[in-house]
Amino acid sequence: MKVLVAVSGGPDSMALLHAMRVLAPRMGIALCVGHVEHGIRPCSRSDADFVQKRCAEAGIPFCRRSVDAPALAAAEKLSLEDAARRLRYEALFSMAEEAGAARIALAHHMDDQAETVLMHLFRGSALGGLCGMRPFREDGVIRPMLALRRDEVLAYCRDNGIEYRTDETNTDTRYARNALRLLVLPGVEDAFPGAVESIARTASLVQDEEAFLQAHAKQAVKACLDDSGALDAAAVVRLPEAVARRVALAFLRRYGDARRIDSGHVEALL
Repeated sequence: MKVLVAVSGGPDSMALLHAMRVLAPRMGIALCVGHVEHGIRPCSRSDADFVQKRCAEAGIPFCRRSVDAPALAAAEKLSLEDAARRLRYEALFSMAEEAGAARIALAHHMDDQAETVLMHLFRGSALGGLCGMRPFREDGVIRPMLALRRDEVLAYCRDNGIEYRTDETNTDTRYARNALRLLVLPGVEDAFPGAVESIARTASLVQDEEAFLQAHAKQAVKACLDDSGALDAAAVVRLPEAVARRVALAFLRRYGDARRIDSGHVEALL
């Protein structure tokens, strides 16, 4: 099996690449690396060159894509973070297909998971958002480091002499995730030691609950759509509210832009 490792050049992704190189022979996998340049940072091209050089030294096939996140953010009225994430995933899947990779390995860790859950919570997310990130997705995305804390990843880099690049925008609290990382979570951890682990554990439990509800909703959708694909309102309102919301969301996603549908649209339909 071939795995595309997403490598930005930062400590997390460089640690992941190092670990995957160690594990690859015994796991029978072949590695390639994908790097996405988002068009945001002045140093992004030198970061790409850094990753490419390390791959050349290790004999690992390297792919890179340049995207324009600021342009997409302006055109689609998205936050820069959302635009970058959308383009990054599109680029990674494109590179994986080109390389013949069945999996895409991402370097998210437990602290990232806690930030993601809190971000969704503060935005008023439904249960699906509180699941956070999954270690394995049906589309082939895997997150091997999701059970590790950020400090453990940095210690791994230090212990193994792993060089990495530092993103100068990581200290800019105008970005929501940076604000959570630098301003919110440290205070939460001070007041509630072990909070990051607790949030991650809750996300794992919520994933199980959401999977159960989604399985019920999948069957309910079939019962609530007629042969033409129209929604039977009378059938929907008889459902438990938690299932009805998921049926409404599935219906909206069939006919609209799934990336733009939020809880407000679901409630309006119901």
